[in-house]
This record gives sequence, structure tokens and C-alpha cells, in this order.
Amino acid sequence: MVREEDGAAYAAQLVSLARRITRRDALPLLSIAGRSNLSTRVGAMLASDVTRGPVGTAAAVAVVTLAVMAALGIGPLQAVTSMPRAQAPVSGLAFESMSIRPIASATSRCCLVRYAADGRMSAANVDLVDLIVSAYGLYRWQVAGAPNWAGGDVPLAPSPDANRFDVQATAPRSASGDDMRLMLKTMLTNRFQLAVHRETRSQKAYELVAEPGGHTLQPPGDRPYVADEDIWLRVDPTSLMATLHVERMTMTELTRNLGGILQTTVVDRTGISGAFRLDARWDADPNRPDALQPSSGSPGNPQRLTIFEAFPAQLGLRFRETTRAVNYLVVDNVERPTPDPAR
Repeated sequence: MVREEDGAAYAAQLVSLARRITRRDALPLLSIAGRSNLSTRVGAMLASDVTRGPVGTAAAVAVVTLAVMAALGIGPLQAVTSMPRAQAPVSGLAFESMSIRPIASATSRCCLVRYAADGRMSAANVDLVDLIVSAYGLYRWQVAGAPNWAGGDVPLAPSPDANRFDVQATAPRSASGDDMRLMLKTMLTNRFQLAVHRETRSQKAYELVAEPGGHTLQPPGDRPYVADEDIWLRVDPTSLMATLHVERMTMTELTRNLGGILQTTVVDRTGISGAFRLDARWDADPNRPDALQPSSGSPGNPQRLTIFEAFPAQLGLRFRETTRAVNYLVVDNVERPTPDPAR
């Protein structure tokens, strides 16, 4: 549990997680209107890696809030299975050209990896873990053993020694997104000397199920949810209330996003097909000791429900705690790449 961890390590974890404003792999995108004095808790380094404007620093605070909640709910992990060390991708697929350079602007929006239909891959203000996550289709919490520099803090200014990069690569125009992910694995092997192996770890997880009386999900709106673009969750920096709102989302998409918040696997066991409008609110206060502990009784304050209380009350869905074998990617070796010369 997080309250048993060393304070410095805990703070470092929060700062690291707070930088995840957007991600490519269908994880949550967060946004908040306005600003809060809570931003002083994470300092100027958080303001440096997000797009300026009303979403800015407060969005990072939201991720801190959810990171604290996640840490409160995840116990120690136990490795039960180790798999052979992964070598270079057997496909041999590689980009025709590529460049890896220190970030050009410390204020550029971070963590975006994009695969275009014309065979171009671009990654803006990313660290090594961002690239691994995109190449292997993982959550960040599934990457273990990476050195500090591989997932470190965003610098306040660009530097030749920065551990964050802008990456540009070109593949044949016929290459699919899956092809380019294989090419990215090859690049990580060749340029970062990345060697990894997979482990299966037994840990607490959740199944999302319908309440015995049935769900209370609403008919969907016209606009489908777009994983890489749409903001599905907001946290108010003053009240620390989280608001889930999306016009059209499936249970598969919902559980995928919840896995990023809860920092563990969430499996759809609702048996509900189709898309629905989703609206829910819950207390995201990291200082609340039961923020990520399922309640065994009735909620004491209907205005300040935890996520475990809000889902049954507002959606007719609940989390059922379980233990699952979860795949992790463990870094065995990695080296800083030699940056390409500036253009």
C-alpha cells in the first residue's frame, strides 16, 4: 500500500504519472477547466509538458489525483511466471528512415505517438517508456524495470542531454499501424539496445459486472467515442470531483480506460453489448482513505461517493474484486540512443 512506501519514492511516482496527459493506446485523456493552487504540489515541471491554455497545469493535477487513487488501491505484486528474454522482432520489418532528437520544445504537448495512413510515424516529447507502451500495446504500469531516465520527469527547457525525444520515421506507404509498431520494436532494439522479457504476475484486479437489478445506462448519443482524441473524464481541481461523461461508449472501451485509472486490469463481465451514454461523478480526493476501497455498506455521503459507490448508484454497474494473472514487460537492458544531428 502507498502509505507504507518511502515518501520520496511515492512523490517521484506521482510526478511521473502526472505527466501522462495523453497517450496513444486508448488510455484516458483528462481535462480540467480553470486552475488551482493544487498545481504547486507538482511544481513547474508539470506545467512544462502540456499545451498552454485553460487545460494546462490543472490537467496535470487531475492525473496526480487519479495517480494517488490508483496507488491506494494496488497492493504488492508477485511474479509467478517468467518467460524467455525477447529478441529483435522476427518479422525483420524496419523503417526506411528515422530520426531521434532531443525535444525541440520543453513546452510541447507530451507523450503522443501517431501512425499516419501514409506510412509516417511521429512521436512528440516522448520518453522511452512511451515508445515501449506504443510498440507493445501496454499500459505504462505494465512496463517494469526501466531505469529512471527512461521514464523520468519532463525538463523545464530543451537540452542535448534530455531523456525525452522527438521521433520521426518513414515506412512504405502500404504499411499498416500494426506494421509500424513492429518497426518501432525493431528501432527500440537497434537504437536503444532494448532487451526485454515478459512476466506474468498475480495481482488484484477487477471485473465490471451489472447490478442484480440490471444496469441503468442511458441510450447513446450520435457521436461515437474516439479513443485517441476524446476526453472522457474530468476532475475539478477545487472540489476534486471526477466527472465521467461520454456520448457513446461500449463496455469494452470503458473497462479499457478504467484500467489506466485503477492501475490494474479491469475486465468486462457485464454481458452488455452495444454503446451507451455514460454519466457518473465520484470523489477523487487522494486524501480520502477509502478512495479506492470497495465499500461493504451503504454510502455515507451521497454527494461524495467513491468510484466503487458511484458506479452502482449511477450506472447500475459495480466492481467485483478478483485476482488475475497480468502480463508485464520487464526491461533487461537499455541504453540511451545517440541523437541524430540537428537538421
